[in-house]
Amino acid sequence: MNQKLSSLTQLLDEKDISYRVIDLGGEAVRTRDVLDRVDVDPKGIVKTIMFKGKKTGVFCVSVLGSDRVSYPKLRAFLDDKISTLRPEEMRELGWEPGECCPLSVPGPLFVDASVLLRDVINTGSGDLRYGLEYSVSALNELRDDITVLDVRE
Repeated sequence: MNQKLSSLTQLLDEKDISYRVIDLGGEAVRTRDVLDRVDVDPKGIVKTIMFKGKKTGVFCVSVLGSDRVSYPKLRAFLDDKISTLRPEEMRELGWEPGECCPLSVPGPLFVDASVLLRDVINTGSGDLRYGLEYSVSALNELRDDITVLDVRE
């Protein structure tokens, strides 16, 4: 377990938020990697993607694992030119593709409304070898910079 995940589980313990760390049996980058290795509800998998905007700077978007982010919707909402961060840009911020956890990623967090319809979600943990399962309510308990919007294609 790396330092990002250790720090996050410590924070969850301090806040008395229930969670489960899931051993992914190796590094998992994509939703398919998780589904091929562990028994979790596929409808509860949430992926978090890092973006940058010319005006907005770095921000993250969380959507259900089966969904895709609509760039036109996101651009229109932000009124900004946006792009996903390249792997090397993510590494400069201390993250690898696939390990982003919406509870601890940098910058503002945009969450598709469909995510909040779930009771329990499974997300990246900050460590590619582990996933994290917790109540969707933890998002609001640990983040004060969440914007909910319809950002799915």
